[in-house]
Amino acid sequence: GGIDALLNGVKIAMFASVSGLALTILSNYFFFRARRQVEHQKHGFFTFIQTRLLPILSKNTSSIIYSLQTNLLKFNRVFTTKMNSFSSTVNEVRQTFDSQLQVVQEFKRIDVANIAKYNIDVMQQLQNSFQKLQDLATYLDNMNGFIGNTRELNLAINQQLQKVG
Repeated sequence: GGIDALLNGVKIAMFASVSGLALTILSNYFFFRARRQVEHQKHGFFTFIQTRLLPILSKNTSSIIYSLQTNLLKFNRVFTTKMNSFSSTVNEVRQTFDSQLQVVQEFKRIDVANIAKYNIDVMQQLQNSFQKLQDLATYLDNMNGFIGNTRELNLAINQQLQKVG
C-alpha cells in the first residue's frame, strides 16, 4: 500500500515536471517567435526611416534653418527699431520727470506762507470792493428814484404852465 502511494506520487510529480517542461518549451517558442517578429518589424521601421524620412528631413532641415535665420534677422531689425523707439520714449519720460522735479523744487523754494498772506489780502480787497459796489448800486437806485420824481415834477409844472398860458 505505501509503495503504490509513493509510486502514484512519483507519477504525479513526473507528470507535473513533464507538463511544466512542455509548457516552458512552448512558451519559449512563442516568446522567441514574437521577439523575432518584433525585431523584423523594428528593422523594417528603421529601414523606412532611413530610406523615406531622413532624406526629406535633411532637405527640410536646411530650409528650416534658413527660414529660422531669416526670421531671426528680421526679428533683430524690428527689435532694434523698437528698442531705439523705446529708448527715445524713456528719454522723453526722463526729461519730463526732470522738469517736474524742477517745478516741485521751485514750489518748495516759494514761501507758501507768503502766498497765503497775499491770497488773504486779495480776498479782503475783493470784499471791500463788493461792499463799495453794493453802495454804488444803492446810490444808483436812489438816483433813479430822484430822476423819476424830477420827471413827475416837470410834468406837473408843464401841465400848470399849459393851464396858465
